[in-house]
Amino acid sequence: MSFRAALSGGGRSGRWILAGLVFSLVSAGSTAVTPMSQGGSYWVSPAGQAPWSEARSGTPLFGTACAPLSAANANAMAGDTVYLRGGTYDSSIAPAHSGTRESPITFTRHLSETPLFIVDTEAKGRWAIRLDGRSFIRVIGLVSRGSLAFFWIGYGSSYNEIAHCTFDRSSHIYSLGLISNLGTGLRGEGQGSNHNWLHHNVFSRYGSVSGGNDSGTVRISGGKADPSAHNTFEDNVFFYGGHDNLDV
Repeated sequence: MSFRAALSGGGRSGRWILAGLVFSLVSAGSTAVTPMSQGGSYWVSPAGQAPWSEARSGTPLFGTACAPLSAANANAMAGDTVYLRGGTYDSSIAPAHSGTRESPITFTRHLSETPLFIVDTEAKGRWAIRLDGRSFIRVIGLVSRGSLAFFWIGYGSSYNEIAHCTFDRSSHIYSLGLISNLGTGLRGEGQGSNHNWLHHNVFSRYGSVSGGNDSGTVRISGGKADPSAHNTFEDNVFFYGGHDNLDV
């Protein structure tokens, strides 16, 4: 699967297909990237206890023979594929390293299993997916349900792909999914986060309305001065947003 070539000219442009709020938006042109994995296959499970080196296998591993997600975040390198076994994870996908154009890092479900992410406190990490200054990361097929927030792509994170994921229910936090030049914690502003591709995802029942106030949205850019651009939302489904479904 290649990264999407977004083809439009002169600033941000949008394309909406209103069929149950199936949404496709392309923001300016980007270059196509074809992943060519050259790393190893690693297996991760909520019950995983194995060291990272022992979780590498060309055939599926199960249970405690897998590594924990924390080991994948710390050790996955360019070209590696991390297979997420089914079960409930209570921390973020937050890789410490970036992939490369030719060899991205891939986090993907195994076959039809459901890796369920419930990151429901700040201490656990807030976001189901947190890419903070990381590029060429692919996340495929996870389910986030009840996490405080869905995803963070910030501080110059570029050429990332989030696909075939389900993001359902979240807290009242305003930016539940954000592409921005901002960093998490105390990192402040960085370079724009560009050429990211989110496609075939479902975003549902997020944000809140209370006391005449509403909050909660999936958002591109953290403000008017944010240089982030050339990001593509394609064939996603949005419904029951708190403030709005998508803020561009």
